[in-house]
Amino acid sequence: METAIKIGILAFVYVEILTAEGMIFDWIHNWCEIKLPAWLFKMIIGCSYCVAGQIALWSTFDTLSIGVAIFTVHVILTVQSMIDHS
Repeated sequence: METAIKIGILAFVYVEILTAEGMIFDWIHNWCEIKLPAWLFKMIIGCSYCVAGQIALWSTFDTLSIGVAIFTVHVILTVQSMIDHS
């Protein structure tokens, strides 16, 4: 549980604060937005839920349930986004 909270906080700070305009990683956000397909941009830097899912999935193999739970949120949000854009 503690790991999941830390991952959520890390993903939020990375996506919503550190990559905001004028912050230290805004150049990464701008580059990725231009160069990457939308689905990849969201997973890497554009969506805090997606980033949390990726961090949890790839870093918590010992507690895979955390990764699966957060990744499930990622899948649901991706499908919802695809439906909204169709």
